[in-house]
Amino acid sequence: MAAIDEALASGEDFDAVYEAASEDRYYTEGYYLTRNMDFVEGVVKSAFDMEIGEWTKVESDVGVHYIKRLPLGEKPWADENCTDFFPDYDEDVSSALFTAMLDGLMPEVVYNEEALSAYTVEASPMNTRFN
Repeated sequence: MAAIDEALASGEDFDAVYEAASEDRYYTEGYYLTRNMDFVEGVVKSAFDMEIGEWTKVESDVGVHYIKRLPLGEKPWADENCTDFFPDYDEDVSSALFTAMLDGLMPEVVYNEEALSAYTVEASPMNTRFN
């Protein structure tokens, strides 16, 4: 790690140092992180605190991580090299859009108090499904 620190401190290109020293070669396009994901402590926060092109060193319980924030790729959810990071993309987007649509319609919902008053909890059949 001292050699990495020295190389980066002397101005060597981060990408060149990464290619020479990285032990993590599983994701060729890098990692796609979200703010609330369960990942190495400190890495996610640091990644979102940086500007695109910046790099930092993060020490954690599992090791030392040199990370660089990259620009988002073009449609990474459709890239076969990135599918691990977007397992439920279509469903998540559909759900978010549907929820947003419903939120916009909620102010238009009108309760028919007269119809609702015909029903009481006491007169409702018992729900045994969750017993």
